[in-house]
Amino acid sequence: MFKFFALLKFIVLITSASFAASQSLSFATTDEDYPPYTYTDKDGKATGIYVELAKQVAQSLEQEVSFYALPWRRASALARQGKIDVLLIAYDIPENRRNFWIIPGNELGTTSYTICTLKEHPAIDKNKRIIELPEKLTINTVDGYDYAFSARQNVSLNTQAIGRSEPHLISLLLGRRLEAILIEQSTLDFHPRKKELCCLEEKIMGATEFIAFSKAATSRQQAESFSSAMQEFKKSSAFKALLNKYQIKAL
Repeated sequence: MFKFFALLKFIVLITSASFAASQSLSFATTDEDYPPYTYTDKDGKATGIYVELAKQVAQSLEQEVSFYALPWRRASALARQGKIDVLLIAYDIPENRRNFWIIPGNELGTTSYTICTLKEHPAIDKNKRIIELPEKLTINTVDGYDYAFSARQNVSLNTQAIGRSEPHLISLLLGRRLEAILIEQSTLDFHPRKKELCCLEEKIMGATEFIAFSKAATSRQQAESFSSAMQEFKKSSAFKALLNKYQIKAL
């Protein structure tokens, strides 16, 4: 009898694993362009190194994937509700831990943030450096983005969430509608008008970006299986080829 139940348990485990491996996954990402990490191509489809990385890891698990490029607030809400399986980029903050499986191994990369303003701002010295931040200066962030939450919680800054995306923040700053912004360094690095801005040399904060699995749509086991596959993929020549394709040294 014991052998019968042991065999039955084994069959159930194998069946469950096969089912999990064959499942499709839906991913949500922002419809704003953050090349080379995530952006939409000429056909309006999500692409970038983060998108390709997730696709190739899913393929190694024999999972079909679909990507939806959406306004960030909508993407995040759909994933929290379980209408989307995975949020492509999320930070390890309390709100996300309540709604998503944030699993070590599902890291996409690390990023850092800096404060930028226009070069003619009074806080800029003759060497085009920010010498001191005025105490009453309002630092504008993207409304609904994880880093805005982290800035309010962990950094002593007077912040205001206003922009719909980081490119939008930059355009508002260049249009002299804002005085200063808190922005991801990589977004600034790839922006065509970055030379018109002046930023703090010292980075204000850093964060790790995760692939986050919705607790309402997926299981912890699925997130952990993806994590294991991700770690294996990052050891492969295919991953090195991906980095070379997007001219990135590391994630």
